[in-house]
Amino acid sequence: MSFAERLKALRKRKGYSQTELAELIDVHYTQISRYERSETMPNAQVVVNIAKALESTVDYLVSGPSLVSGTAETVVIQLNHPKAMQLLSALEELDLIHILKKNMRSSQKLSDKYAGKLSVEAGEQILQYINQSREEWERPM
Repeated sequence: MSFAERLKALRKRKGYSQTELAELIDVHYTQISRYERSETMPNAQVVVNIAKALESTVDYLVSGPSLVSGTAETVVIQLNHPKAMQLLSALEELDLIHILKKNMRSSQKLSDKYAGKLSVEAGEQILQYINQSREEWERPM
């Protein structure tokens, strides 16, 4: 996927027209069309502005998804909230992550399965982050 294709996909995912994105980043709307048709590349500051407006990263816009040293890091997460699954599915569609689905027995808890693999402090920080995230997910929009 090229810069132009990633730009267009991210813009559409956010629901912006070319004109709306252009207004957000303070360029003429025809520039967005030219970027998306690969007729020209924006300068570095415009790429930064696009990344911010589309809630992406400069690295993703310019280079696409990347793997560190050719390998991916695997993170195990147990999800029970449909909004969280929707978010992860959206990230997968953008080629930012790959979801490996494995159903666990309902009686098995991640805390039991991975006991002793994290320090108590790291576990507490993760739990605090999870609780804060749950509160944010459950807030009405």
